[in-house]
Amino acid sequence: MAPPAREQLLKMASDTLLEAAGTIPRPEIRLAHQIGEFEPNDLTPLSISGTFDAAFDLYKRHFTTFALIVACVFIPTQVVLHAVGNLWLKPLIALANLPNPDPLVILQMLGVGFITGAPQYGVPGYLSLLTSILASGPIAVAIANVLVGRPIQVAASYRRAVPVFWRLFWLWNLILVLVLLLFVVIVTVLFLALVLVATALQLAGLNANTIGGAEVGIGVLIVMVLVPYLASCALATVLFAFAAPLVSLENLTVLGAVERNTRLISRKVFWRVSLSITLLPILTFGLQMAILASASSVVGALMWPPWCEFVISTALASVISFFFQPYWMIFITLLYFDTRIRREGLDVRCMTDNLRSLDGFLEPDLFGESREGLLVRRLAWTGNGSPAFGGASAIHTVDRPA
Repeated sequence: MAPPAREQLLKMASDTLLEAAGTIPRPEIRLAHQIGEFEPNDLTPLSISGTFDAAFDLYKRHFTTFALIVACVFIPTQVVLHAVGNLWLKPLIALANLPNPDPLVILQMLGVGFITGAPQYGVPGYLSLLTSILASGPIAVAIANVLVGRPIQVAASYRRAVPVFWRLFWLWNLILVLVLLLFVVIVTVLFLALVLVATALQLAGLNANTIGGAEVGIGVLIVMVLVPYLASCALATVLFAFAAPLVSLENLTVLGAVERNTRLISRKVFWRVSLSITLLPILTFGLQMAILASASSVVGALMWPPWCEFVISTALASVISFFFQPYWMIFITLLYFDTRIRREGLDVRCMTDNLRSLDGFLEPDLFGESREGLLVRRLAWTGNGSPAFGGASAIHTVDRPA
C-alpha cells in the first residue's frame, strides 16, 4: 500500500547509529542494563531547555573524551591564532591608528582580523569556526556511540570522521558565503529604508534631535544587528542546522546534507529548532566573552610584567574558549537526534534493535512467535494501516506532535 502523501521515504531511523557504531555482531543473551548497554530513556523527545540540560550532562559525564577530541584541532589552531594576532595583527592595528593611515594597511588589518578573530576576547574568526566545524564530526560520532551504549574512543571517532573532513570544509565555506550575502542584502535594505525614513522626516519638517536622537540611534543600531542575526539563524535552521551531523553520520555530500536538512526541518519542528539555533550562540559565546572579559580585567588589575601578563592572558583565553567549544557541538548533535526522534521514530527503531539482546528472556507465544517478533510486527504498521518500516533500508516517516 502506498504511503500517505505527507510521508517521505528516508533511511532507516537507526541507520545513523548503526553506521556510527560500525558492524556489530549479535550480542550475547544478557539484559541491556546488566552490561551497561543502551537504555531506551537515552533516546526520548526533549524540550529546548531539556536539550540544553542534556548536552551539559553528556558533556560532564564524558568530559575527558570530548575534551581530547576537540583538543586535537583546537590547541594547534589557538597557538597559530595567538601568534598571528600578536606578531601580525597588533602591528597592523597600531599602523591603522596613525593619522592618515595607508588604505592597504587597513585592508590587511581587516583581512587578518577576519581570519583570526579576537581569541583573547572570545570573538571567533574564520579559522577558529572552521576547526570547530571539523571537530563536530568526531564529536557527532562519539555521541552516536554513547546513545547506543558503546564505548567511545578518540582515535575511533577520528577514523570515522576524517574521510568527510573535506566535505565539512566546503560545508563551512558554503555557510559562510550564504550568511555573508544575506547579511549584506539585509543591511543594505535596512540602510535604504532608514534613508527613506530620514528623508520623509526632513520633508515633514521634523528633526531627529527633537524626537530623541540618542534613542533613535540606539534603536537603529539594535535593528541593524538583530534583524540580520535572526535572518541568518532562520537560514541556518532551514539549510544547515544538522549539516555537520548529517555529513559525519549519514555520510552525505554537502548538497545531500542540505537537501536532507530541509526535509528534516518540517513546519512542526521549525520554530523549536530555530529558537534553539538562535539561543545557542548567545548563551555559549556570550557567556564565554563575559568570562574572558572578567578574567582579563582581573589579570590587568594585578599589574604583572608585560610578558607575564601576556602569557597568563593567552593561557586563560585558550582554556576558557577550550572549555566552551565541545558544548555547542554536543548540543547540535543532540538536537539532530531529537529531531529524528520526532520525525522518524528513531527511539522506536532503536528500541526494537535493542530487544534482540533479550531473546533468551522472551517466551514464545502459542503460535511459536517470540514476543520480540510480535512487537516488531505490530510496530511495522502505523495507525492508518500503512507500513511504518519500509523494508530493510527505508522508513516512512510520520510526524509526531511537536
